[in-house]
Amino acid sequence: MAFTGKNRVKETEVLIIGAGLAGLSAGYHLRNKHHIIVESESEIGGLCKTHHVNGFDFDCTGHLIHFRTAEGRKILNELVGDKIDEHERKSAIYLHERYTDYPFQANTYGMPPEVIKDCLLGFVETMTMNHKAKVTNFYDWIFDTFGKGIAKHFMVPYNEKLWQHDLRDISLDWVNWSIPKPNLEDVINGALGLKNKQFGYNPVFYYPREGGIGTLPNSFPVRGELLQQTSVLKVNLKKRVASLSNGEQVRYRYLFSTMPLHLFLAILEDAPLSLQSAREKLHYISVLNLNLGVERENILPYHWVYFPETDKPFYRIGAPSNFCPTVAPKGTSSFYIEVSLRPGETDRVNESVKHSIEALRKAKILRPDDKIVEQFPIVLPCAYVIYDSARRKTVDRIQKTLNAKDVYSFGRYGSWMYSSMEDAVLQGKEFAEKIEGS
Repeated sequence: MAFTGKNRVKETEVLIIGAGLAGLSAGYHLRNKHHIIVESESEIGGLCKTHHVNGFDFDCTGHLIHFRTAEGRKILNELVGDKIDEHERKSAIYLHERYTDYPFQANTYGMPPEVIKDCLLGFVETMTMNHKAKVTNFYDWIFDTFGKGIAKHFMVPYNEKLWQHDLRDISLDWVNWSIPKPNLEDVINGALGLKNKQFGYNPVFYYPREGGIGTLPNSFPVRGELLQQTSVLKVNLKKRVASLSNGEQVRYRYLFSTMPLHLFLAILEDAPLSLQSAREKLHYISVLNLNLGVERENILPYHWVYFPETDKPFYRIGAPSNFCPTVAPKGTSSFYIEVSLRPGETDRVNESVKHSIEALRKAKILRPDDKIVEQFPIVLPCAYVIYDSARRKTVDRIQKTLNAKDVYSFGRYGSWMYSSMEDAVLQGKEFAEKIEGS
């Protein structure tokens, strides 16, 4: 209910910050509680939005739908089931001027003989090693799991390029579901060129038939009040009041935040000192997402490709037009190129764009005469949270303090985790149901 006094105060049972997938899902599942969703952008979707540029549909990097739970599949099928298509993953690693199928650890066939030998011997050695010492960091886990060869030729250089962080300070909270581990037969088959089963959490993926990934958030019905182009400037936890950029204030019973956790903590007026000190321990990387439109079809022979070598500034590129022809005009291809940046390195954007295009030509992915008809760079300030050694305790302490005040921070960045779009939707449902009966 809105109040018309001079302070322009509104009241709501639930204030939701952010109209990305997590926030939209929370609102969608709040069947019986009045709620207001506040979104700083002019469009909903957060990083799951699509930019429509001169006939190209550019997402904010590669956003693909993966299902790991029956519940997530049910919800998304209800919303977009007739608008998405299933695709069998076709991805690769580009190394030594040639492609090999993903994942590298089970597909070394075609690599130089000395590389294959290193990888095979290293993996066999892991099977005879003494594993008494507990592995506690990502760097040691790579060597312990895959051996020296796979670590040297792919795992370590790729992950150092992506994370921009000492791998010895990265924990293991996320690796079990995201990095596939083959057995010896798989590794040998992959070295001999014998076809292995598909590995990883994403052997198939789903993507909208048209309109880009933005079709997904736009399929959520908004039942509450939605304030767009409006930011939350301050939150007073004691008074349960949020001050908005449009001059209004919102008094709430519960607060759901899907903002990046470190940014949310920064707008708390009366946060305990423990929260402010914890905020400084939340680390992340930024990503330059360079979108290209090129005047030639079927340029990349894969959906996406990983690049571990340091002479390529990007760690991954993808071609959405390979699995969804409607995202690019006829006769063209669309690309997303991902370059990892440390926070604050936005001065590197122009340099990275130039070097990325040069590297694509050097790798013969782009021909000398290929015409780039569209360039659309996007900087994602907070792209991947870093699972460093302090993360778990820090986040647990923050969440416990916030929850005690009926504040719930969730979503990929609100919960400060490495998660999927399905996870964001399920978290929104979880927290809506948590308070629905209260």
